[in-house]
Amino acid sequence: MATRQKAYEIINVKGSTAYGIAATVSSICESILFDRRHIRPLSHWQDGLGCCLSMPAVIGRRGVLSTIAMPLDDDEKILLNLCTAKMREIVQVLNVGSRLSFDAPN
Repeated sequence: MATRQKAYEIINVKGSTAYGIAATVSSICESILFDRRHIRPLSHWQDGLGCCLSMPAVIGRRGVLSTIAMPLDDDEKILLNLCTAKMREIVQVLNVGSRLSFDAPN
């Protein structure tokens, strides 16, 4: 919710969110280049979910160093599992007849 509010603040001041996006990209690059280990929402492979999903992650020189677990209630866990199951299904459909595969990174 804080990110959404920040976007509205930027739009009110600047007229767009391009500066917010640029600041986030800059922060991610800084974290990687200087091994700052910032925590940012970043789409990356989720072993337990079997797909890539944007989750808070510690980012450093070696990429995503760890994922920050989000506290979810039972209803949110059910919805998350339904969402990721649908994402895996869509990827499977898109890969049919393709020579590409969607496997977890090594």
